[in-house]
Amino acid sequence: FSADLDNFFQYLQSERQYSPHTLSNYRRDINGFLVYCQQLNLDSWSSIDTQHVRDYVSRLHRQGQAGKSLQRLLSSLRSLFRHLLKNKKIIANPANGLRAPKSQKKLPEVLSPDALDHLINIETKDPESFRDRAIMELFYSCGLRLSELTGLDLDSINWGEQILVVLGKGNKQ
Repeated sequence: FSADLDNFFQYLQSERQYSPHTLSNYRRDINGFLVYCQQLNLDSWSSIDTQHVRDYVSRLHRQGQAGKSLQRLLSSLRSLFRHLLKNKKIIANPANGLRAPKSQKKLPEVLSPDALDHLINIETKDPESFRDRAIMELFYSCGLRLSELTGLDLDSINWGEQILVVLGKGNKQ
């Protein structure tokens, strides 16, 4: 499994440009599944079938694993098996068609109008306070993630068209 996994993670990093955080999560998910496979004496990719994947997901669900985590696990495994299929290591993707249990939807907490007004209306008296107000305006009005905001620099501004170019998740503009 080792050489194929190295090849897979190299592919995700270099060609798909997954973030280090996503790679770490995928690695943890896949390693956990492979420990389960070793317990069942499954010693090759072709010996893994849909029932093994289903049983593993069910086991984690019974242990209290959240729906979102199980969805990511299945995404990790589907991606791995798709890569192995493309490289002719297997003849079918055993994770295809499997769905994780639904996760509970939580509504986000929102700021009260007074709290928002307090954050946005920072008194601007020095360069730092102008910066802080701009940060709060961008967070609120553009819905930027922290990583998107910290990735901005002067080259991100198109002064002529008055546009801010933001590089988001997955290198999307």
